[in-house]
Amino acid sequence: MNRNRLAQLVDAVGRAVEILRAGKHAQEVAESVLAQLAPAASSQLATYWAIDSEQPQLRPITTWSAGGFDVAARERD
Repeated sequence: MNRNRLAQLVDAVGRAVEILRAGKHAQEVAESVLAQLAPAASSQLATYWAIDSEQPQLRPITTWSAGGFDVAARERD
């Protein structure tokens, strides 16, 4: 990984942490967090998962996709 790419990832993580520290519930900021992290990781699709407090399992909170990425087509594959 080159230094420029690493710097982009570090910046994206910093912005995501700031969003999470804003004091809002994770469900309210999940899409914004994904919008920061996914492009920096060169991802076209991302899902934010959280632990269900009533059942010991992970649950998807929201998804994010890059513009032009066909989520429905991906789900069919």
